[in-house]
Amino acid sequence: VFTIEDYSDEINDIYHRGLPVGAKTQMSNLNKLISFHKGYFTTITGVPSHGKSDALDQITLDLSITADWKGAFYSPENKPTSLHISKLARKLIGKSWWGDNRITKAEIELVKGYLNDRFFFIKPEKDFTLDTILAHVKQLVLRKGIDFFVIDAWNKLEHKYGGDENAYIGQSLDKLAVFCELNAVHLFIVAH
Repeated sequence: VFTIEDYSDEINDIYHRGLPVGAKTQMSNLNKLISFHKGYFTTITGVPSHGKSDALDQITLDLSITADWKGAFYSPENKPTSLHISKLARKLIGKSWWGDNRITKAEIELVKGYLNDRFFFIKPEKDFTLDTILAHVKQLVLRKGIDFFVIDAWNKLEHKYGGDENAYIGQSLDKLAVFCELNAVHLFIVAH
């Protein structure tokens, strides 16, 4: 049990400095609405096939640039993985993969070098459960120091409801919140 006095220094700090500012993107309009903190998660939802994954790729690239965040993707929505990486490359360089404004071979090598140290892809051979994905993320936190991870999409996990779907979702969200806080990572979860 804690008293107000136990939090006095923190309260005074918020009064003098304001709330902590999270990591920002390169998109000024988005930055007016949201910033991202390690230890929390963001749920992205919307109409199918309207660019949720594409927008999220841009956000994660921006966080990589502006906040030096590293991250991992469990993204069966983006397959094959080489195509997903080509999408990231196009966003990063600002050129197309084909056509008149084509990304050069030298730019491809630069992008591959940049992304290789910052973005990792989780692709279990079997057992696509939340626990398996979180075990891989934990290893990446320890080995690579990642700052965020992506589950795209929630419906692509192997769910074991065991009865009440609402209870399962609530327990899973609790598990994710605790995981993010304990491991100081931000989760982006795409929910269809």
